[in-house]
Amino acid sequence: MALLLVALAVLGMTACSKTKTVNGCKVKAGTNCAGKNLVKADLTGANFTGANLTGANLTGANLTGADLSGANLTGANLTGAKLVNTRLEGANLTDANLRGATMQNTDLAGAIRCRTTRTDGTIDDSSCSRPTAAPTTRATTAPSPTERPTTPTAVTTTTPRATTTTPRATTTTTP
Repeated sequence: MALLLVALAVLGMTACSKTKTVNGCKVKAGTNCAGKNLVKADLTGANFTGANLTGANLTGANLTGADLSGANLTGANLTGAKLVNTRLEGANLTDANLRGATMQNTDLAGAIRCRTTRTDGTIDDSSCSRPTAAPTTRATTAPSPTERPTTPTAVTTTTPRATTTTPRATTTTTP
């Protein structure tokens, strides 16, 4: 027993420690592992709820039974990852790459999928918000009294039966 405790102390762990660290990423809810290299990591059953995994490289990682609910996976690379019985409810998968990933019984309810590469390589834009056209306002200035219009303007009136164009009178003043 004493030898086990010494070995755990050398590794920086305690007998009660449940937090796993992989390449500098603490595997726990709410953790910040943005940009971390987790290639082929065994993250079976990991609790990453609400975690920041922005830009993380999870290529070939095993996330079987992991909980990534509400996690930010923007720009994450999950190419070839194993996502079996994985929870991704409300996760942000914007610009994430899932090409070749194994997804079975994976819960994507409410996940944000914008420019997300699906397992088959197609792009999922189902959650991209569409900007609404804002009204445009142009500042106009009245011509000075010395300016002369170069082209006459016209007013077009449309009625149910005919369209007529009537030249508009132009007034210019010269000093």
